[in-house]
Amino acid sequence: QERRRIEHDAFTGHLLGIIATNSLELGVDIGTLGAVLMLGFPVTLASFRQQAGRAGRRKRDSLAVFIAEGLPIDQYYLNNPHELFDKDTDDLLIDLDNEISLKAHIQCAAHEMPICFEDEKYSFAEGDLQIQTAQRRRWVVSCPSMECLSKYFDSKISGITLTANASHHLRSSYPSVCLNRLLEEIEISRAVFEVYEGGVFIHQGRPFIVQEIHHDTMLVKLVQADVNWITKQRSVLHVNALQTYRIRAIKATPHHAYYGRINIFVSTGFLLINYNVIVLDVVDVESSPWIHETVGMWIDVPDLVLQLLRDKCIKPAAAIHSAEHAFLNQFPLASDIRTECKAEEKEYLKRESRRKRPARLIMYDPVGHGSGVAAKAFEHASDTLNKALVAVESCRCECGCVKCILSPSCKEGNSVSSKPGALAILKAILNIEIDPDSIPFETDEKALHGHDSIISVSPVHTRTAQNVPIVNDSST
Repeated sequence: QERRRIEHDAFTGHLLGIIATNSLELGVDIGTLGAVLMLGFPVTLASFRQQAGRAGRRKRDSLAVFIAEGLPIDQYYLNNPHELFDKDTDDLLIDLDNEISLKAHIQCAAHEMPICFEDEKYSFAEGDLQIQTAQRRRWVVSCPSMECLSKYFDSKISGITLTANASHHLRSSYPSVCLNRLLEEIEISRAVFEVYEGGVFIHQGRPFIVQEIHHDTMLVKLVQADVNWITKQRSVLHVNALQTYRIRAIKATPHHAYYGRINIFVSTGFLLINYNVIVLDVVDVESSPWIHETVGMWIDVPDLVLQLLRDKCIKPAAAIHSAEHAFLNQFPLASDIRTECKAEEKEYLKRESRRKRPARLIMYDPVGHGSGVAAKAFEHASDTLNKALVAVESCRCECGCVKCILSPSCKEGNSVSSKPGALAILKAILNIEIDPDSIPFETDEKALHGHDSIISVSPVHTRTAQNVPIVNDSST
């Protein structure tokens, strides 16, 4: 209803502008926009062009303005503006043999229109993998066409419900009391990072204070408040390898890639920031952490290269972070996989960090997606590592760019990075000799004064008492 109201007010001239996330188009006809202002680079070049194209439809004149932030990815495109217009967008890659993805998409297709094997327009060849898989797994009802299973109609979309509550106990000079009503529903993946007790949640331009969070009922209670500050979430993400399922030798090296069970632990705090972007306070939240499990792959970093990095005053955390990005930049399905991005506020602390992390590159499937992409990354680890090394070593940039170690999707803005460190780690994993004189000393003042948060790895136990067989990589 609110989307319809916004759409109506925009058409009738009551609204001259709309401030929104990148989901603006979902359910709103925006065909009359004349200008778009984009704050920050929107992760991918395709998204940038799509957002710019929201204005000027129906052959009308338009204006698109890109307002860059101080993040390395934004600065890269400021220094290379021609790429915004001339560079080709990345190919859209889909793994048609991924049973996890097939299950969801075949359900959607069968819901729209029952799939009939005899219908020539579907061109189902005998022995077709997708159809065989759907029948064997009983993902659909066969009669003789395939229809969506009834259980999917009973399932509610997973999400968090936000309600406005009445209260007079606010840290606000002018509290505003609301009746108890539903504000909106947001996805769990967003709620974990955007909704936290004491934080400011903006709904339709109005600030609300998060009063209560109930994880069991997926309900958040908010109180509207007139405040002159906002909050910025500062989460602590722990990604830990719990159990080894499979081991694969990295070709022509004594090192290995591992695949297994991953634990995701997210605890939340926030920064209190005024409208001049000045941090007023750092607040820790005592609410229960978000803990879930998924699957992923990891590669341990040899101790010798860690010592070399320290001798060069390069933070191992920065080198590992950049090596992870370099790996993902060469992996075709990188958009469907995650890694543990390093935060500047933690890695560059002047006091010793209590949270030490094992020296390993780690990638995992997003919680709840079950896409199976981490298994693909594990299977192609050797090839991807070699491609990453070539990309970093051949790139002419000085400190890193999107072609080598920067990731547009990095949640920490690539603020903790080291191109020389990434190069050293990739060479060490691939058992390539490193010339210490080729590694420059770190000169970043913030990095020089921070403490080391990385420790040597310990073996991750296997699923059973027996050893997991090591698969030799026979790829070329």
